[in-house]
Amino acid sequence: MASSIVHLTDNLDLIPGTFDLMLRPKLTRSWTFENESRLLATLLAPLKSDYDLIIIDTVPTPSVYTNNAIVASDYVMIPLQAEEESTNNIQNYISYLIDLQEQFNPGLDMIGFVPYLVDTDSATIKSNLEELYKEHEEDNLVFQNIIKRSNKVSTWSKNGITEHKGYDKKVLSMYENVFFEMLERIIQLENEKE
Repeated sequence: MASSIVHLTDNLDLIPGTFDLMLRPKLTRSWTFENESRLLATLLAPLKSDYDLIIIDTVPTPSVYTNNAIVASDYVMIPLQAEEESTNNIQNYISYLIDLQEQFNPGLDMIGFVPYLVDTDSATIKSNLEELYKEHEEDNLVFQNIIKRSNKVSTWSKNGITEHKGYDKKVLSMYENVFFEMLERIIQLENEKE
């Protein structure tokens, strides 16, 4: 895994997803579920002491990839569209996380759901979001900072983003706010453990 690290800046390294990752389920098909789910944790273990924070980005859908990311993680943060179907499935996803936590990673903590691609002009979406905050007011699992739907967010992975253009800075600011809220939540959870 160390040979895959790409140094981007003094404080940021990246291990890019590759086509090989898509082939891994075929390679591990004969493995037990437990061994298959611990692969990423095993590969990352020697690297953990070299970094303050390792972020693993995967789709929030149960899969071999997601299982590996969750088993390898100390914390999990889930993007959530504020649509009725997504908000109705929160409890199912929490149950999925609890199952993985109980089987493989008892130290896993959930830092929350990030409302993602929120259409702030839609009355239905606003209503769903308000209901979501009310339902999780006590456990504080819904981030206050959100990612609003925009053309730039939808094309970011293809076209990139700068720190110089006005609209780019506005979109980048949403992601930075989510990132800093994530850090605050991690620090709070770490302090509660002490």
